[in-house]
Amino acid sequence: DNGDVERMVGSNQDITPTKLLTERLEFANTELQSALVKAAESNKAKSNFLANMSHEIRTPMNGVLGMLSLLYDANMPTEQHEYVKKAYESSERLLGILNDILDFSRIESGLFSLSFAPFAIDKLVQDAVEVFRVNVQQKHIE
Repeated sequence: DNGDVERMVGSNQDITPTKLLTERLEFANTELQSALVKAAESNKAKSNFLANMSHEIRTPMNGVLGMLSLLYDANMPTEQHEYVKKAYESSERLLGILNDILDFSRIESGLFSLSFAPFAIDKLVQDAVEVFRVNVQQKHIE
């Protein structure tokens, strides 16, 4: 008992697999964070693009609607009047789609709020029928 070490007890465990797994998880987490940032940036760019394009297309579309409205009020044969009416209604539907796209980009950015308004279901159905009437007639479907 002079203070010299006579024996030593210890254990040894290889932590290489655990260390490798931890490193892989840290790398995967970094990659996921990077992908998340890129996805958010892409989503913002898409929303900005949709908003800009909607505005760029709506301006000339409103011009087309204005000209069709003037033409509709002009004195012309009934058949031509019907063509102008259909062109006007189709242009209104296209403008509605553009407005929906703009609303979609507003929804994604959190700037959109819903408003409820009454509408005529019979008019909605009639408009839907009119959209496809020309195609059905051209294909001779009854």
